[in-house]
Parts: sequence; structure tokens; C-alpha cells
Amino acid sequence: TGADGHRGSALLASLQAKNKDGAEALQPIAAAIEAVVAQLVQGESCLSGRRLRRAVHHFEQALGRCQQDKSALEATGLPARALSGLAKCCLQADKPFACLQTCRKARQHFLPEWMQQELQYMEQAARAAMQMRESPAAQPGAGAAGPVPLVRQGGSAGGGPPGAEAER
Repeated sequence: TGADGHRGSALLASLQAKNKDGAEALQPIAAAIEAVVAQLVQGESCLSGRRLRRAVHHFEQALGRCQQDKSALEATGLPARALSGLAKCCLQADKPFACLQTCRKARQHFLPEWMQQELQYMEQAARAAMQMRESPAAQPGAGAAGPVPLVRQGGSAGGGPPGAEAER
């Protein structure tokens, strides 16, 4: 969980840094994501899909409230970056379906090139995790040993896509 916690706080730091760029309206967005990240940092990997969906919902509501800043906000890539961070958290918490849904939402925003590759990688990892879960060979107790290592290192799982190395 140390690595997850580190990733969580790194995501948080980047959100807070972006907030200093004057977009005060981003505060509620950062707060919504902060809540999810805090739960992940505490090692609550049983994070419910409902709670993740609620965080994404709060995120979108906050986004809606800053309509006047919306184009400036989109240009920073922050909405997509935050959702991408949330998708990564879902994947680390072994919630592949929530990860796919969050990736889909992230794609509705302006995406820098590297982030498109990152989302693609996460979607593939989430699909692989879901397939592993459905295959009869997967033991019910193999939760932590299952899909999580896919995320730890880019291509260590073998068939990682070429974009995996671009993860920043």
C-alpha cells in the first residue's frame, strides 16, 4: 500500500499545484478526489464501486459549477488528469469495471497525447483483470495476487502495450 499511497499523494500534489494557477473553482474537484485518494492511502482497498461513482459524480458537479472557467479548465487537461488518476486508483483497488467507466468519462474531456496512451493502457489492464476474474482458472481467494501486479510496473506482466512505457 506504500506505493499506492505515494501515487495518491502525487496525484493530490499535482491537483493542488494546478489549483494555484488561479482556477479557484477547482477546489471542490480536488476535494472530491482527495476524499477517494485518502481512502485508498489508508489501504481501504475494499473501496466500494458506489463510493467511487459518487466521487466521479461530485467531480462532474464541481465541473458543472465552474462553467465560466470551463474552457480554461479543459485547456489545463486537469479534468481528464484527475479522472485518469481516479481510474488508476480504481485499478489499484482491484475495481476494473469502475476503472473502465472512469476512463470512459475521462475521454469526454480534452486529453493530451500521453494521457490517451495511459488511458488505453489502463483500459487494457482493466479488461484483462475482468477476464481473469471470469475465467474458471482464477481461484476465488486470489484477489490481491490477481490483476494488481499488472499496474505496478508498465510491461512486467508480459503482453503490455507499447504505450505502457509512456506512463509518467
